[in-house]
Amino acid sequence: MGIFVIQHPAPIADVGTLDGLIAAVRAAANSMTAAGCPVLMLHALYVPADQTCLSVVDADDAATVLEALRRAGSTTARILPARSL
Repeated sequence: MGIFVIQHPAPIADVGTLDGLIAAVRAAANSMTAAGCPVLMLHALYVPADQTCLSVVDADDAATVLEALRRAGSTTARILPARSL
């Protein structure tokens, strides 16, 4: 599996919706994992200065992460390959 960062734009006015979005992505990842397509949400954080939410996900490929986002109802995120240090 590989590490990916999901970058969600999160204007300050929308910060209250982040908990729901992260919960929806976690639920989609859990559902996909139970169905045999492993996706693991490792961590999420909000960067107020950049108005961005970053989520770290472990999955086989970016397409799998994209599917988890689609199932969670997110359409505005970027998916970037990353590496743990």
